[in-house]
Amino acid sequence: MVRCSNCGTKNKPEANYCNHCGSELGKNSSGGTEVWKDEDDGKTGTKVWGPNENDKEFLYGPTNEKNAQKKQKRWSQKIGKPMNWQNSIGMKFKLIPPGEFMMGSEEDDDSKPVHNVKITEPFYIGFYPVTQREWKTVMSNIPSHFKEIKKEGWFKKETHHYPRAHNPVEQISWEESQEFIQKLNLKEGVKRYRLPTEAEWECACRAGSNKKYCFGDDKSRLGEYAWYEKNSGSKTHPVGKKKPNQFGLYDVHRKIFEWVQDRYDGDYYYRSPKEDPSGPSDGSRRVSRGGSWCRHASDCTSAYRRSNSSDFQSFTLGFRLVKEI
Repeated sequence: MVRCSNCGTKNKPEANYCNHCGSELGKNSSGGTEVWKDEDDGKTGTKVWGPNENDKEFLYGPTNEKNAQKKQKRWSQKIGKPMNWQNSIGMKFKLIPPGEFMMGSEEDDDSKPVHNVKITEPFYIGFYPVTQREWKTVMSNIPSHFKEIKKEGWFKKETHHYPRAHNPVEQISWEESQEFIQKLNLKEGVKRYRLPTEAEWECACRAGSNKKYCFGDDKSRLGEYAWYEKNSGSKTHPVGKKKPNQFGLYDVHRKIFEWVQDRYDGDYYYRSPKEDPSGPSDGSRRVSRGGSWCRHASDCTSAYRRSNSSDFQSFTLGFRLVKEI
């Protein structure tokens, strides 16, 4: 077996990449020959490496359920950034690698046609939708419908221990999400927080899956990953209590709808550019993705989308953040 120099895992001699961390086993950009030794039986041999073309294809090529996590690890090593990152107010972010995927669905008129999209740069996206605690830390208020304000001192600043502190913040308009982002950027001294584009959001949600959901087509399993009309009890719940997708993101199938950056145009998918689409250049409505605690399973797929005016508020509507690298 060949031991990975990065994590120490033993791999088969014919392996090009570590099965645990995704690191290249002795490969370099110019090619060459590696001498390996089987640590179990002492046998030795050589592996001849060619130019790093396969590496480029793996890093930027199609993402699927089998390589999603390996691509995350490899990109983390490539850019020298952690896979998991936390900011000054405790918001957690997951590294999403570039790659290609099929966006949209033929089962919903608003999501047609299915088309190939390529994300060309890695980015961080929130583990969860923005929570009530995180919103209050930045904005000093809680606009949510589900907040239980009857108890005196329920939003005690120094502890954040109050009912539904870790539930997603809702009743947020697209415009209000921009106010939050502006204040968070100022608080952190950066200009890197924003809403995800629609393509980034779907890429992160699918995590390599080309099925209806990040876990496949079987809607009977949706309750393992999401709070929706069958199991929510007509209310929101704390984030991160269901299974994550292959990228390690929670609540993508859905707890609440999530605003994205894009303006809405029902025909945009027919003319969307392949690389890094950012939506139409004009339009009064903004897109939100996913489903919510009160929606049927068919409204909680990876491709489901809807639109509202930028000042629209609802107790089914919140947002998740991207942090640019």
